[in-house]
Amino acid sequence: MRLRAVVHAGEIHRDENGPFGEAIDLACRLLDAPRLKKCLRASSSPLVLAVSEDIYWGIVKHGYDGICPAAYRPDLRVSVASRRRQGFVHVPQEPSGTREDRTMAVA
Repeated sequence: MRLRAVVHAGEIHRDENGPFGEAIDLACRLLDAPRLKKCLRASSSPLVLAVSEDIYWGIVKHGYDGICPAAYRPDLRVSVASRRRQGFVHVPQEPSGTREDRTMAVA
């Protein structure tokens, strides 16, 4: 399985048609960005993660335990509500050793 994921936070509204709002629009546009899809195709990692600029500047850049800000690249640009927004891409690295090596070690 290969996965694109996005992290964003914001206000969500709901009506008879379901949830809506700029926060959902931004998350969906980041998730569907051609550059994020290309990044997943080019990577051997099963996951690529996009975070919104709000998440990057509010959380990632501070380098809390387990988060390396240098591992996030400002590679995404999308438009939402006539405004250009930025997304940051992180591709988690495979643990040391190949997948085959880890499978053989378990057996």
